[in-house]
Amino acid sequence: MPARELYGRYRQRIEALAARPPQPSDAWFPEMQQILRSFTEDARVLSPSRTHLLCWELCEQFEEEAYRAATLYRRDVLIAAVKGFEGIAGDR
Repeated sequence: MPARELYGRYRQRIEALAARPPQPSDAWFPEMQQILRSFTEDARVLSPSRTHLLCWELCEQFEEEAYRAATLYRRDVLIAAVKGFEGIAGDR
């Protein structure tokens, strides 16, 4: 799967989670973890350097959106995504 396709797929999944009505973190965080695990699996077809770059591209996008977030819930979800992708980038 090309990196651009992964970028689009995981950006949409995180955006969909962030767009839901506010929920307590124990309700949405397990889904976030599952999304990040799925990304890790899907990204195995990429080189480590390409995975690293893709993670940082997603981090930059979500961080920028988090700064402009209209709700605390959306900001929390997006920042959790940033932290998750930073962790994945650091593991590679």
